[in-house]
Amino acid sequence: MRKFYCPFAAAAAMAAVTVSCAEQPEDMEPVTGNVEKTEMTFMAEALSTRTALQSDDRVFWSEGDNVSIFSNGENEKFEVSEINGSSAVITGSAAESGSYYAVYPYNEDASWVGDGIITTVLPEIQPAINGTFGEGINLSAAVAEDGNLVFSNLCGLAALTVNSVPEGKTLTSISIQGRSGEIIAGAASVNMNEMSVSAAEEGGSGTVTLTGENIAPGTYYFTMFPVELASGAVITFTYGDGTSASIYADANIALLAGLICELPAVDAPVPGDGTEGKPYKLASAADLQNMRNMISEGKTVFFSLVDDVDMKGIEWTPLYAPESLADETCPVIYFEGNGHVISNLTVSGKHASFFGVLTGNCWNLTFENPSVESDGASPAGAVASALVSRNGITSEIVNVQVSGGHVTGAYGAGVEQGTDGRLGVASSPAYAAGGICGVMRNGGRISGSTSSADVDGTIAGGIIGTGELGGEVTRCRSYGDITAHGKADAAAIAYAGGIAGLISGSGSDNKFWIKECYSAGTLTSTDLAYSSGGIAGIAKNDTWIETSYTEAVLHGRVNAGGIVGSAWGTWGLTVKNCVAWCQEYHTAPFACDEKFGNGYVVGAWKGGYNEFSDCWSNSASVSLEWLNPDTSTEETLTPDSGESGNVNTGGTEDFGNRYCGQSAASLEAALSSAGITPVQSI
Repeated sequence: MRKFYCPFAAAAAMAAVTVSCAEQPEDMEPVTGNVEKTEMTFMAEALSTRTALQSDDRVFWSEGDNVSIFSNGENEKFEVSEINGSSAVITGSAAESGSYYAVYPYNEDASWVGDGIITTVLPEIQPAINGTFGEGINLSAAVAEDGNLVFSNLCGLAALTVNSVPEGKTLTSISIQGRSGEIIAGAASVNMNEMSVSAAEEGGSGTVTLTGENIAPGTYYFTMFPVELASGAVITFTYGDGTSASIYADANIALLAGLICELPAVDAPVPGDGTEGKPYKLASAADLQNMRNMISEGKTVFFSLVDDVDMKGIEWTPLYAPESLADETCPVIYFEGNGHVISNLTVSGKHASFFGVLTGNCWNLTFENPSVESDGASPAGAVASALVSRNGITSEIVNVQVSGGHVTGAYGAGVEQGTDGRLGVASSPAYAAGGICGVMRNGGRISGSTSSADVDGTIAGGIIGTGELGGEVTRCRSYGDITAHGKADAAAIAYAGGIAGLISGSGSDNKFWIKECYSAGTLTSTDLAYSSGGIAGIAKNDTWIETSYTEAVLHGRVNAGGIVGSAWGTWGLTVKNCVAWCQEYHTAPFACDEKFGNGYVVGAWKGGYNEFSDCWSNSASVSLEWLNPDTSTEETLTPDSGESGNVNTGGTEDFGNRYCGQSAASLEAALSSAGITPVQSI
């Protein structure tokens, strides 16, 4: 972007004053009690201080202007009269003082805080006036020296020429904000010693909005703090029907005191209508919040994020939070992130996440430093509490990254245990928490996505908490610490998994697949929880894990497995071409019985049609450790030789307490044998 600067402030406009003044201004302490005030008159020759911008970029006083004069720390209202172009008479009453400080415009809440600092406000909502800025907007200040009052403009202007407005649209506001979240208006701190203004410590705004009933083509001026918008700006046009559209300036924009920065002339953009070809474009936190006004039950809507958005300070409400995941009247949402970042998402309560329950797609988006906390009765995830396919729609999350942050699900939920005692499964999705998604069901898909968020919950996973009724997680990576907390006064029914806490299919034609995935971090099942697995905490009926590997630190309670902690179900599990290369394998079971298992690949399994084949591990270099509950001592398990061979139980009900795979000399050799591409290339 080319930058043009036009001076609208003279170097110093001089004014004679009828009262005596100290040669140098002194700091003022507010006086108390009855103080006699004296009528005073200031003669101002002020090319640089006022409200009406002239065609030659000079600024003239306007009738009715009022000025704050600070005398002895007190804010007095003075009125501008007898205007003759750039000349004006300023009159009022104040206590006699050795120093007089003046700030335009008058603000009854402006205050003297000492050390030459006056607090006031630069309004973030300003009138849209063709050819000038609004009255009471352009902050200026003066200090009495040597019998004269010297005014200086403190703010910068950004001039925007609007060539045209879309046919049939009424333009009602134009907003500008820095793409890096710079504070450009709001609570202001005026330094009278330096003749400068900056944002106060609190109460600043990152947006300035020009408003009008019907903004016609013309040139409009944003008045802002002097600041550098290093990454450019977003300019949003809002129309009378509630629709909006944005344009983006990528280049540096320098807003300097007393200068006009001329932005390129534009046509007010045509807003989207939410269709696939014309998605609603989103550029700010306000745009994201307005999404909920554009969705409704049964409606399909498309969104496109066109800039990074910082949501710091906003308590987000999920877009769709139904009573039941089976709700068939849901909206269908397609969200294209275009590689942009949503940072500092903060959400808690029902279906805690960005989307809530998502039926539709989310692509090419990063969530940076999210803070997500469930209400304890619904699933939670940074992106979606649940990803649900239905009504012929296969819901997908593709190339979505969660960078840092934390997801907290239901803690130690009281879930009914299964018929086999401790091996009950928390079947309710309410207890699921995942770095990306709490629950994925009915054939949903997540691919090419990564999470480094820490996850806590009852069923906790690095990518998803629970995957049920079929689905697929492909080419995903998890680096966060995952912790599953069991119920403190009942059987252990909680699972931690590097990719998924729990996965389950629903028949041979609707398996749940995990393929080409990777996990690291520390995986822990604790507080009377059950199992931890490098890829899945527990895998049930009709599940398939292949060409995946882990380098996690593994701490199970009853069971721990490098790929799967527990495999339990009637219709079995297939684990093929996987590599377990965990830094630690450790369990601390409740009792030394047949349900205990600690294995390099699978901790323990029960049921028919289980197949474990062509898997490799670091069994030659890292030992299987456990806390013996009978002796309360740490011990090393020695796997039997048969635990490294392939397993195929067929249709026979079978039980095994660990499967260790084939030993490999190095991770590189193991990956090569399994046909796995290293994670850098996944």
